[in-house]
Amino acid sequence: MLTEVVQTIGWNHPVDKDTVIKKEQLEASIPKIRAMQKDLEAVRGGVGKYVQLNGINTVHDVLVVLRRITRLHGHALTYRRSTKNVNNSPVYLYQLL
Repeated sequence: MLTEVVQTIGWNHPVDKDTVIKKEQLEASIPKIRAMQKDLEAVRGGVGKYVQLNGINTVHDVLVVLRRITRLHGHALTYRRSTKNVNNSPVYLYQLL
C-alpha cells in the first residue's frame, strides 16, 4: 500500500530520497488517493480510522495518511521551508527518508 500511495503522489518508490514534492503535487493527488479510500480504510496503525472519520479532502489529509503509512513501514516524511515563490511567501518541500 505504501508503494501505491507514494507513486500516486509523485515519488518513484518508497526509498526515493532524491525527489522533492511540492504542495501542488499533493493537491493533484487528492482524487487518485480518494479512489483508494476503501483500501486505505483496511490499513492498520490509525490510517484506516483517520480515513473513515475524515476522508481525503485536503492536502492536510493526504499528508496525515502519508505520514502514518510511512511510519508503519519504517520510513519518514520530512519537509523544509523554502521561499522560492514570487511573493516571497513560504513554499514547503516534502521528501521521503
